[in-house]
Amino acid sequence: MKVMMLNNTRRWKRGLQVAGTALLLTLTTAAVVPQLPGDMGQVAAEEAEAPKRPTRRTPALRMKVFEGMAKAQKAGEETQNPQAAIDVLDELLKDDSRSGKLNSYETAMVWRTIGAIHLQVADYPKAINAFKQVAAQENIPYGMEAEVKYTLAQLMMATEDYKGAIKMLTEWMEVADNPGPDSYMLLAQAYLLTEQYEPAAKNVFKGMDLAKERGVEIKESWYLMLRVIYYQKGDFKKTAEVLEELTRRWPKDEYWIQLAMMYGQTGKEDRQLHTLETAYLQGYLNKEGELVLLAQLLAQRDVPFKAAKIVDEGIRDGIIKSTPKLQEFLGEQWRRAQQLDWALPELEKAAKASSDGEAYIRLAYVYMSRDQYKEAAAAIRSGQSKGKLKRPEDADMLLGQALFYAKDFDNAALAFDRAFKNEKTRKQAEQWKDYMIKEIDRQKQINEYLRGKKS
Repeated sequence: MKVMMLNNTRRWKRGLQVAGTALLLTLTTAAVVPQLPGDMGQVAAEEAEAPKRPTRRTPALRMKVFEGMAKAQKAGEETQNPQAAIDVLDELLKDDSRSGKLNSYETAMVWRTIGAIHLQVADYPKAINAFKQVAAQENIPYGMEAEVKYTLAQLMMATEDYKGAIKMLTEWMEVADNPGPDSYMLLAQAYLLTEQYEPAAKNVFKGMDLAKERGVEIKESWYLMLRVIYYQKGDFKKTAEVLEELTRRWPKDEYWIQLAMMYGQTGKEDRQLHTLETAYLQGYLNKEGELVLLAQLLAQRDVPFKAAKIVDEGIRDGIIKSTPKLQEFLGEQWRRAQQLDWALPELEKAAKASSDGEAYIRLAYVYMSRDQYKEAAAAIRSGQSKGKLKRPEDADMLLGQALFYAKDFDNAALAFDRAFKNEKTRKQAEQWKDYMIKEIDRQKQINEYLRGKKS
């Protein structure tokens, strides 16, 4: 169960990394070069500013830059070669003393376009470099700065630069207007992937609180992130609380099973059993380990019939593989449930397949319960032949009793004599042998009396 939880955690982390490559960016990638803005005048001079944000005077985009960007787009479309467009844009960035150096806004626009081209062909390192150039420019519109920094954060997540993503998202939140819940979740992911669990959890809760304020639906993936955070921290109590919410909101088999596991980790065995039983009744348990765990818990709680029934049905359905160990477990539970007719076949199979004689001894006890003393004696002798018995003296005692009830008194005496040699069973063996002698004498007297009456 613990391995399953770890595998789920690893799959979830890999999912975060892969998701970073499927970016829904605000920059269009419909053409080789993104479409250029139609307004050549000053941009963002009248931009709606955030509260207490200083006003920025953004320089104008001059005709030569607009024409150069249009030329780059045409070159890319005609050749279907992104590099042709980049070459034109590189020329724009060069210091031309005749026409004047590009201002900060023009430089930002050119680098933004270069970044979009690199992004379109999935060259993330070059795209990151280009967008960093945009972010480094002074007096660019707040909207552009926010857009570029968020794009950079996403690209850094995609390239597994999680520390860089944390830095960029933090900077983005300083210039963005009203960041939404998803942005806090992205920051939480970055913290999680750098194993900074406290700030990761803090940002998940920030995002959830914000979602509640705005009437946005809480997402399942947010709780999954919390589950990973607390599990990685080793806080199984909090992990269980998150899984309780997951089973309530999105009842899935994996959540029920993991919740049961967490109850086991925190010593809440009763809750673990009830959770697994509920999952079983809902048809969520469909793996061997899950069914066997439930059966074992039921056996521990002295519910042998249910335990045996679950294992038996699992074997019949092909979910559980029948092994000597499970056959022995199944036979023992049927025996404890007083279903001896069902217990015997399982214990017989387990005994034959076992590498030691212990299973034969347990089989003998079932035979004794059914008054099948000859069969019990044969099972004990088979167990002694296989060997590796934990308490061979007890096997001798049981053999003596089986032979006594089978009225094989001579061999019973030999078995009791062997048990007498061990200090642990000496007194018991002596008592049984004395009882047997008295019983033999009693039987003899009865037989003599009956013969006398006949004569």
